[in-house]
Amino acid sequence: MDPQELAIDDAKPLPETPPWTVLVVDDDPGVLAISRMALRRVRVEGRDLTLVTAQSGAEAVRWLEGHAEPDVLLVDMQLETADAGMALLRELRNRLGCRWARVLLRSGGDMSRLQADLVDLDVSAVIGKAEIGLAELRAAVAQVLGELNGRSA
Repeated sequence: MDPQELAIDDAKPLPETPPWTVLVVDDDPGVLAISRMALRRVRVEGRDLTLVTAQSGAEAVRWLEGHAEPDVLLVDMQLETADAGMALLRELRNRLGCRWARVLLRSGGDMSRLQADLVDLDVSAVIGKAEIGLAELRAAVAQVLGELNGRSA
């Protein structure tokens, strides 16, 4: 092969990889704003993040019915009611068939009584609302996205 031909082939840009999609579901506009701030301009494994927000379980379901499964779901345990976050996860996993999405569940309370549900719903981590800062949120999202590398399509 001609060396000039190799140089031309090597100069071709690599195909763009699609961004990761992170769906944040929380009824608190302040938490949504902080999530946007924390995840703005973040790249994980060479890919940008697309952040989608919903302020209720119903809004999240409507978005999911019309879009591909997100890579990460960041869900507040207490949306409209005390267990609305868990109800949303059950609906997403069982009815809507979201099987691959990694779940980060935000909670301000003790989740130990729900341990079996957390395992059944394949929740990757429970994040305390009061204890997590911007850097910790970025790290948690990056960690679960890293878990997706080996998944089968």
